[in-house]
Amino acid sequence: MKRLLTVLAIVAKLFLSATPALALQTLPVLDPNRTVAIDAPIMPNSLGGINDALLTMAAKSKAPVNVILDTPGGSVYEGYKFLRHLKQLKADGIKVRCIVSGNAMSMGMMILLECSERYAVEGALVMWHFPRAGVQGSADELLKAAIEIKELELKGLARLKEVLPLTPEEVEERYYAEKIQEADTLHKETMGKFFVAVPEAIPGLLQVLKHPAVVHPKTMSLLDLLRGALGDKLNEPAKAPTVPSVPNKK
Repeated sequence: MKRLLTVLAIVAKLFLSATPALALQTLPVLDPNRTVAIDAPIMPNSLGGINDALLTMAAKSKAPVNVILDTPGGSVYEGYKFLRHLKQLKADGIKVRCIVSGNAMSMGMMILLECSERYAVEGALVMWHFPRAGVQGSADELLKAAIEIKELELKGLARLKEVLPLTPEEVEERYYAEKIQEADTLHKETMGKFFVAVPEAIPGLLQVLKHPAVVHPKTMSLLDLLRGALGDKLNEPAKAPTVPSVPNKK
């Protein structure tokens, strides 16, 4: 029995040494006046207020801005519009600090790629994958949409390979497998090169999220969603029904 306990103790010691705990660091203090939160699905036209808030922050000072992420992703077009704002901030010398407080999946992961500094809490989930779309229309419209989606797919994959400190094969395998993983695992795999690990409980985070200065995604109504999906077609004037002409009787 004593020998068995000794063997188990040795095995446990080897196991613990092979799976080191995360080296957690302290998150910088978040200024609500320099913070936005993407804490909902990214819908068409839902990030306009956040984009405006970032521009206002940039006009006031060059201090870092904070983006709190907890999103499953969503609209690729709305997300890329937001990415253009992040790139402009960085070009103007403003540091973009992103904090994954819950999930950074799909478009949320693409946003995380563009941040100057990245933080993720213990147990946060991340996932990157190829874009999807539901498209209706003529054969020509479907073909045009397919080409556009393929271009976005290759663009996203290239950016992931460029930024993530993994082999191109690992990035691509997870891209097409749509593999959800804990941020802790990615942190260990990349030896902490992609983001900084912080404790799951961030002091003051709830107060920051509830602060009136922090802008969140716009809550979308059904009409907003239809506008985003149909674009200008929703605003086109209704066409009068065509009435077949009746030949005059002689």
